[in-house]
Amino acid sequence: MSRAWLALVPLLVGMGAPEFRFHRAIEAAEGWTELEIPDDVLETSRPGLPDLRIRSGAGDDIPYADVGRLPFSAAKLPLVDVEVTPGKETTAVVDRGAHPGWANAAEVDVTETDFIKPVKLEASSDRAAWAEIAECSIFATRAGAAMTKIRFAPNDRRFWRFRFDDKNGSPIHPTGVILTQAEHRERPERGVEFKTESDADVSVSTYAIMLESANLPIVEVTIDAAEAAFSRQVRLFERVWFRDEVTRRLLGRGEIVRTADGRETTRVAVTQPTSKRLEIDVERTSGVPLHVTAISVASEAPSLLFFAPKGPGLELFYGSNTALRPSYDLATALGKGRPPSVARAKLGAPVDTGAIAPAISDTPRGGPLDLAQWKTRQAITLPARGPVAFLDLDRSAGLLSDVRIVDAEARQVPYVVEANPRRSESSLDWRVEATRGVTVLHLKGVDPNKSTETIDLEVTSPDYFTRDVTVVEPTADPRGTTGERLLGTARVVRVAGAPREPLSVAIAQPTQSQIVVRIADGDNAPLGVAGVRARVTRRRIDFLFAPGDRLALVTDNPQAGSPHYDLALVAEKVLSSPAEAASLGEVTRAVEARKKTPAWFWLFVLAAALVLFFAVGRALRQEPAPPP
Repeated sequence: MSRAWLALVPLLVGMGAPEFRFHRAIEAAEGWTELEIPDDVLETSRPGLPDLRIRSGAGDDIPYADVGRLPFSAAKLPLVDVEVTPGKETTAVVDRGAHPGWANAAEVDVTETDFIKPVKLEASSDRAAWAEIAECSIFATRAGAAMTKIRFAPNDRRFWRFRFDDKNGSPIHPTGVILTQAEHRERPERGVEFKTESDADVSVSTYAIMLESANLPIVEVTIDAAEAAFSRQVRLFERVWFRDEVTRRLLGRGEIVRTADGRETTRVAVTQPTSKRLEIDVERTSGVPLHVTAISVASEAPSLLFFAPKGPGLELFYGSNTALRPSYDLATALGKGRPPSVARAKLGAPVDTGAIAPAISDTPRGGPLDLAQWKTRQAITLPARGPVAFLDLDRSAGLLSDVRIVDAEARQVPYVVEANPRRSESSLDWRVEATRGVTVLHLKGVDPNKSTETIDLEVTSPDYFTRDVTVVEPTADPRGTTGERLLGTARVVRVAGAPREPLSVAIAQPTQSQIVVRIADGDNAPLGVAGVRARVTRRRIDFLFAPGDRLALVTDNPQAGSPHYDLALVAEKVLSSPAEAASLGEVTRAVEARKKTPAWFWLFVLAAALVLFFAVGRALRQEPAPPP
């Protein structure tokens, strides 16, 4: 079972020696030895393989080096000209010298832990003109898991510039860079099945693929398409659990190209993933999708290089949640000289000690709810296959605090929130009203219950223009219209020869179904508007279900705070299994019961009536006074 969720979940490090669930014998003669790591070891180890140990019969650790991470030399290249733009990015340059040679990977040496950091790598021969050669995300955790290697097509430029994105996190402080040799190693390529996913962005087509195991050392992804010629940007992601949300970690970006004369480049270099499930975003040029016909991945067989001692009892230990990454100087020593000959070792059958409890097999449930506190209920239609389902909710960030999923016994079903929003578009009814110098669009069909993000205008003419656009909604009270509420403004521009893409105006959440768009034409001809669409933001939540479950979504409780679940219980399955779409039924709103009138109120009314009756009777019995 995959341990992908451990990639970014900080774990408590226990006291004493770590426990390893698995061990297996190593058959090796005395001397320098290379041991290839099979997929089942990768599957049950932590990301970055910090929990691998080779031990002698006496129980001593045998130092080893990852063959795929051996440096060019013992020297670590320093980072120079480090510049920090607060809240934006940190940049640093590496000078590889006058005759740098070829390299296809760079490992960043970072002291911090518990981070996920997007990074771009640029190359230059003169530090004047830079070209981007890689884009991905590196990360590390307190538990010792780390992925700090950046892969790219072989490059021989002298200068490299690293650009670390600090917009969504604190800066990291890298101390240097270790280059990986650009030698050709065996890279077995295998085709993978893929399926179209609900688009996280309307500008891309998203495909999901499942790998054979977690921690598979993928180095390239190849994408084939039916079109005779194309040029598209491609990004590859994996879903990871980070800071209480499922987020997408960028593994690599590149351009796939096929020219009319038959030349093509359809491979994209990626940094090693930690999970089985990957997502591929393929750019849609002018809204036209690329017809992908095949996807394959190339991996480097992972192997360890070590000096096998004389005698029996050599074993490989792995599968620990607490073991920290070992610190050996063997890789540095090998940077100064490699052994002239290396023998191959063999692994025996795995032995499961059960030192670590297996993953929970039952679908977890949380505490029961008092459903009377939630005013809205919708039945959930579960997919035919499981155990993971998702719901796309028409809500923006920060509006999920009152959302709960419950079963037939009103027990909470834990869910995880995907950090990256999903978006959808819907056409709006509209009519145009032309006045002097202003084009007014009256829009109908805006849903105030959905999180509308932008209004997109499809403009057919003229070929180039600049216009100021204002979006408002009318305000009213029982007496009628009282004014307008400003939703958003923008300056839309189209230059000559530019593609006819929709023009977007970001707006605040409308409260009415009808809004007005005003386009300031000035002395120019009015814009030719052919269509208007609303772009809605959705948030996806993932949850586990069991066969026969009867689940419901309850919302609308102003007193509810954000739920706090033991999400580690579900994150493993959520991240390692393909999710199927669930759907929501009709909205049922609770009718508030009338409050029972307290008994003391009726006693008060009776007493008041008696007092009034007595006062009236007394007044009637009194004789009227004679007139003066």
